[in-house]
Amino acid sequence: MTKRRQREYPDPAAVQLITHLSEGAYTTFAKAVKELVNNAFDADATIVNLDFDEDFSRLTLTDNGEGMSGPKFKSEFVRIAGSRRRIEERTRSVSRPIIGKFGIGFLSVARLCDKVTVYSKEKGKTSAIVREVPLAHFFDPERQLKNLSHEYYYYSLPDVVGQRLDESYTKIVLQGLRPDVVRDLKLKATKDREWTTSGELSGLDRFMWELGTYLPVCYREGFPVLKCHDGMIDQMRNELKGFNFRVFVNGAEVLKPICLAHHQFENASWNYHGAHVPRDKYTLFSIESPPGSTVSFRGYLYNQSKQIQPASLRGILLRVNHVGIKGYSKSLYEYSKNIGPIQAAISGEVFLGSDFEDVLTLDKDDFKEDHPLFKEVTGYIHNRIDEVASESRTRSRAAGKGHRRRAATPKVKDLNLSSREIKAAQRIVGKDEFKKEYFPNANLTIRTNIKNLKTKVQSLIGKSLDPHEADYLLESLQCFEADCRRGAIVMAWNTGIFRIYRKIRTDIGFVRLQNQIESMRKTAKKGVCERLRDCRSEEDLERYNERVLFLILRDLGLMDSPQAELFDESLGAIRNKSAHPTGHRPTDGEAVYMIEAVLEHILNDARLSVK
Repeated sequence: MTKRRQREYPDPAAVQLITHLSEGAYTTFAKAVKELVNNAFDADATIVNLDFDEDFSRLTLTDNGEGMSGPKFKSEFVRIAGSRRRIEERTRSVSRPIIGKFGIGFLSVARLCDKVTVYSKEKGKTSAIVREVPLAHFFDPERQLKNLSHEYYYYSLPDVVGQRLDESYTKIVLQGLRPDVVRDLKLKATKDREWTTSGELSGLDRFMWELGTYLPVCYREGFPVLKCHDGMIDQMRNELKGFNFRVFVNGAEVLKPICLAHHQFENASWNYHGAHVPRDKYTLFSIESPPGSTVSFRGYLYNQSKQIQPASLRGILLRVNHVGIKGYSKSLYEYSKNIGPIQAAISGEVFLGSDFEDVLTLDKDDFKEDHPLFKEVTGYIHNRIDEVASESRTRSRAAGKGHRRRAATPKVKDLNLSSREIKAAQRIVGKDEFKKEYFPNANLTIRTNIKNLKTKVQSLIGKSLDPHEADYLLESLQCFEADCRRGAIVMAWNTGIFRIYRKIRTDIGFVRLQNQIESMRKTAKKGVCERLRDCRSEEDLERYNERVLFLILRDLGLMDSPQAELFDESLGAIRNKSAHPTGHRPTDGEAVYMIEAVLEHILNDARLSVK
């Protein structure tokens, strides 16, 4: 006789599920809080207030959205993957897309605080529910393998009575914020003016910057591009205004911090300075899905004549339903061609609709890069970047020709070695030794020096040079020939940094690098010690102070002390003046010095070769 099949079930999920979902999904405090704000957006709130206690130990988030009843709190807010908004059709009081997806917004903050208390009231009711969810016990190692159904609970506290019938709201209180979150929020700004990245802001300003980048809030008046009335940008601005959604942190409104063609952030504590990029020095390229595309998208690419400041706005940001995903991609979503300094002068946003949500990962903070829709969109973006780079080179050549027509032909053959940075280098290694090592042909013409440098580079191609390094150096020399010394200096420096990054990734490794950093902190002078930040990952490396890397290489035995000091102090200063909008006009001697130093002390040094 045939046995009947017997249905059986596995053991319930373990507490460890909460750990995985909360710790593995949201990489920053702002990204985690963003999910709660997005819930308020989906609840038709028009105003969301985020208020920190004075010591930053508690955050209270209040919105005027539709509120929750007791059953709704149980079935949606605390239920894992319990969002019904995408399944049920409902009439919305405002014209907005649904931006929640998986129903795990609550878990975004589970690892960040000890407990969450929720007060919520629906319109037409005279009382508000009060629910308290303890969280700290989820992360007790001894509980990780216990059944989640026994450990996941909340407390129902007495309702708050005597409420107005026409009022609805939700208030979420995050109590006992994690010590490292509190520490980051309390950080002071490292610069009052002329900061170059959002990482130099105070902790609270950095939190607001991140929120503004990701949330579907409005741009500052007249932006994202200063007083630009491009049809697509106007349409995006109007859509955001139509959402009627405003967010405040401790009373200050959160707006998108995207201010291109202008470096001033008015009415904010993060003023950079008042400089503009002249209108004839930037170009705006529209992006629109071509006919027959399987996904609808639109956006813009912005390219200016100088590097974009602050650096946090460099790259391309993809938005799905107006929500920023992951952040600006400085690699331009793995754009494979070498376009040199142009890459740091590109910024852009691409707006995608609900049909792109299947491309998002579980935490809605990254993309499934193998998904055909992602490949289609990024492929189109890369084609537009080709056009941006071509136009930028044409503009640069035209500007260079005009400059050469206006400039007087130099009658002196000798290279100019009188700059402050070169004199500082001569003091480090000795005047005679310095000229012998870096300027053996100082009495020859600039053209001859460039020709000699090209010969050196050509001799290394196919031997010790990576193809990208060769491209960087040849473009540096092309800039030098076109009398664009700033470009020549930056490209040569980038060549050296590219080699060092390869050496760290391939041979040194982040564990050895971090161990060396921790060892140096014990003996380094105060100025150096302040620059020795942790470097444990690729993301940390991209944000690292490039100049201090040479001191780390010195202490690892991969570079001699005088050369490390030159790259940190003399060459690093030349590079910074050339890369940033300081008005610096580097000499031909500084350009030759940079290229020769990179060739001799990085690319030709066997200690820095990559296996």
